[in-house]
Amino acid sequence: MKDKEELKKKRIMGLRLSEKLYELLVQKSEEFKMSKSEVLRLSFEFFKTNTELVKDYNRVIIPATLLNSLFEMASIEKLEEIAFINAKMIVNYGRVMCFETGLKFNIENFLKYARKMLSRNNLGFFTKLNFRMDSNKKVHLIGLHDINENFSHYLIYFFKYVMKAFSYSTIEESFTIGEKFIEIKFRQV
Repeated sequence: MKDKEELKKKRIMGLRLSEKLYELLVQKSEEFKMSKSEVLRLSFEFFKTNTELVKDYNRVIIPATLLNSLFEMASIEKLEEIAFINAKMIVNYGRVMCFETGLKFNIENFLKYARKMLSRNNLGFFTKLNFRMDSNKKVHLIGLHDINENFSHYLIYFFKYVMKAFSYSTIEESFTIGEKFIEIKFRQV
């Protein structure tokens, strides 16, 4: 009975596709081992999510190769300047998110929010990002990304400024910068 009610809630639509798009649909259907309808549904979801991200967060989608080139050309001073501006925006956005959800604006809640916000599915800074806070309230951050070493430098500056908002500073000589990897440790001051 419940299945019939669920079916009544779904909409069925016809769709005309060019031969080229239809061939792509068939190819992706086989590649993903999904029905053509499932591939179309996921495509609409992807479109919806990405257009909302661009609109709601005032973002621009650019090819990774262009972003890579822009970070390659940037001086360390410019990377630090941009990191400072973006860190202020993320901290302020975190304040609003905590307020909207009724959470206290503290390091623990912010880190939960930041992990989601900076992930591939949102702002796309990281392919993998983890934070760990020990019993002494020291924070250990480790992340992987797809850009380049200058982007790693940018991320280190970014997190230094973000963590400063919570009265945290880097532990001397406790950060590692790789081509597509960062690791950094913070302590409360």
